Amino acid sequence: MVEIDPTQFGIQTGGGGIAGFALGYAAKKIVKFVLLIGGVTVGILAYLDHQGIIPVPWEMITAVSISPGEAATQAQALLDAFVGVVPLGGGFAVGTAIGFKRA
Repeated sequence: MVEIDPTQFGIQTGGGGIAGFALGYAAKKIVKFVLLIGGVTVGILAYLDHQGIIPVPWEMITAVSISPGEAATQAQALLDAFVGVVPLGGGFAVGTAIGFKRA
């Protein structure tokens, strides 16, 4: 029979949850900032292209970008890499989800 030390289990799960919450909170803030900067940049480029000030090769820009499905797959692979140990990883995953939702 496997003996589980409740104190150690609680420390691992709680520590993982706190670390996950911090990561999720920070990740959401960073994603918001990056999307804001990207949106402003695309808006400025579209305006300058519309005014004829600079030509923007939109075909090249869309060819370089990745689809939302590919981005989700890459994000899931990254999350799977972090979630390795069950108590620590489980608390970390739950904390990340809560932190990402609360931010």
